Amino acid sequence: MKKSLIASIFLCISLTTIVFSQNTSTNLLIKHLYTLASDSMRGRFYGSQENYLAALYIENQFKEIGLLPYKNNSYFQTFLVNQSIQCRNVVGIIEGSDSVLKQEYIIIGAHYDHLGFQIKNGKILIFNGADDNASGTAALIELARALKAEEKNLKRSVVLVAFDAEEKGLLGSKFMASQIPIEKVKLMVSMDMVGYYKKSKKLIFKGVATLKDGKEIIKSIPISEKINIEIRDFENSIFTATDTKYFLEEEIPAFHLTTGLKSPYHTPEDDADKIDYEGLRKITDYMTVFTREMSQREALTYSGNQSPMQNKTKILEGGFSAAVGANALHYNKTAFERGRSGFAFSGGAFMQINIKNYFSLRPELLYEYKNNYYPRTEIFASPADKIRLHAITIPFSLIFRTTIDPSIYFFVGLGGYYTYNFSAKKEGIPLAFNKDIYHHEGGMQYSIGLCMYNLRMEAVSRIGLSPILIHKTLNIKNNAYYFQLAVVF
Repeated sequence: MKKSLIASIFLCISLTTIVFSQNTSTNLLIKHLYTLASDSMRGRFYGSQENYLAALYIENQFKEIGLLPYKNNSYFQTFLVNQSIQCRNVVGIIEGSDSVLKQEYIIIGAHYDHLGFQIKNGKILIFNGADDNASGTAALIELARALKAEEKNLKRSVVLVAFDAEEKGLLGSKFMASQIPIEKVKLMVSMDMVGYYKKSKKLIFKGVATLKDGKEIIKSIPISEKINIEIRDFENSIFTATDTKYFLEEEIPAFHLTTGLKSPYHTPEDDADKIDYEGLRKITDYMTVFTREMSQREALTYSGNQSPMQNKTKILEGGFSAAVGANALHYNKTAFERGRSGFAFSGGAFMQINIKNYFSLRPELLYEYKNNYYPRTEIFASPADKIRLHAITIPFSLIFRTTIDPSIYFFVGLGGYYTYNFSAKKEGIPLAFNKDIYHHEGGMQYSIGLCMYNLRMEAVSRIGLSPILIHKTLNIKNNAYYFQLAVVF
């Protein structure tokens, strides 16, 4: 009886301790969220005074926890945006306990900047960014606290980074990747928008295929508390780009950790009172175990696999295209005249040779189906007969590209084309080649477009310079205008 009573008391004390520990962790997460996502922070826009206050808050937390400062007794890694706006990553370090592995780094990051505020109709609209990404920043702080408490179990060094200017274009993580000894970084994880576990019902790991045996490693991590994890090989959406990008470009395994797009992110409604704090606590606890396990592994090796989103510009690319548009005959005699337009389609393959970051050469091989209308008399306004053409077209263009990003760029193209018409009918009756119509034609091609990773959108114009129809007095040429989509491999 006495033993049972003692056991019961011990169990109650243990449960109380566990609950208290969880509540403390949750309460600290709540504190961080309500501080960073408060109206007084005015959306933490990069370069703003409020953004600086957020950085100071994170710095104070790192100091209190006992993290080592980044450099020269400072937790700030400063950099300039647009040559004049000072921004800062907040960096704390836990040195590994293994004499060899401590020379290797695991980077855990979360951006703390957001979109600031707007004044609309005399009212201030503040984008507090609770989920995006005060949630990740709060988890980062409490992860740092948990890891520091068991630093003897961490063999590799852990670098905890609150990134600035992510919303400006991942600039904080870009700067970090350019400054840290990249050969020492063995793994990078970005916690971005992790505050909606209850609604999402899952914690998503993106990019696990960048780590050799990544799926098996994630599945082998012991989980003391039930948490639903969804594993994805890569980050495949341009709308959810995060701070992993520039580490992946350096061939570092990098994961994006998120609960998805369930929050009202990038709106003034993304507030601290909507965050799932119990879910955020679970995620923070899981990341503690995850980081410890990763720090103890014998090797963390880049797999060589990357999403097409992350690929740098290749020297040689290829792919397939399809386009729809309009086709019309143009007449040149004493004045410029244009016939009625008909439907046009083209599709085929292309190759692109990229020369540095500015120029490309692009040959294409296309099938074209074109309709145009030819007036029955010399009076161009008279009734017209439909001419239907089937052709093989070979365009060749010089492409001028922007250099903002190898994966996303605008471009203009200028070149020429050759067309071989192999079938022609007027109102269903075949036309005779070299009597009614020419087999061969050519002209200029120009285009403007946007390439995003492996998808290209383009407006194309082909202006005929040689005649297509045989006429005694008129020089009749063919012009075509397309909207083209292409998939790049």
